[in-house]
Amino acid sequence: MKIRIPASFVVSALTLAVAGSASAANAPTQNEPVVAAAKRAAEPPAVGWFGLGVRVGVNGLSLSAPRAASVIGGKAEAAAKAYPGAAASMSLDANLFQVVPTLHLGGSGYFFKLEAPIGRSSSLNTIGLGLYPVNIGVHIKRLRLLPTFSAGGVISNATSRRTDSSGAVHKAEGGLFETKVGLGVKFFPKRGLAMSLDIARTPWAFGIVFDDGAAKRAQQMAIEGNDPGRAGDILRGGIGSGWEITLGIHWL
Repeated sequence: MKIRIPASFVVSALTLAVAGSASAANAPTQNEPVVAAAKRAAEPPAVGWFGLGVRVGVNGLSLSAPRAASVIGGKAEAAAKAYPGAAASMSLDANLFQVVPTLHLGGSGYFFKLEAPIGRSSSLNTIGLGLYPVNIGVHIKRLRLLPTFSAGGVISNATSRRTDSSGAVHKAEGGLFETKVGLGVKFFPKRGLAMSLDIARTPWAFGIVFDDGAAKRAQQMAIEGNDPGRAGDILRGGIGSGWEITLGIHWL
């Protein structure tokens, strides 16, 4: 006995089979955006929220005693005008070699920066704390760069050592305050590691170091009727400005 299968049934079965295969083939394609989004969500950010680094470079400062005297006014300004040579001897210039440990919080966009600069030169040594509340950086993923802008201030303990003609070493102590505005760029050779170049302007700075021992000796010499020596041997500093350039390495 022959079993006849209607042609319409065969056509319907083939249609359903083809449609099922097409649906199965298209199912992964429909899920691809979800999978891609999940992969992107799993990727860590290009710039870490927490970072540590160290920079090295030069911080050049020029502090003018006559300028400080003119700002203070009164007797200080009058004395600076009456004795310009003595006032000039009290000015302080320094090119400090700096090592600057740095803390970075915030990643790309707005971030917070804290640093502890340690500086050394022939005329001045400093150890300080830098606070930068204004920092903006935009990560350029294609170039692996993070250009930055920073503004803040640094306050430091300052010391100076001087050797006189007799070979005696005299130590002066004081403080230094600097305002800082800077531009920088970080390059990421690989995730979590960055190399940096920073250039900062110090538009305003004030610093002073005082040698108490030299002041007492000068006072005693004046009482005895002898030359008390240079004013700059007792007190140095003033108001001024400067520049800073550093290279660094950061883990963030």
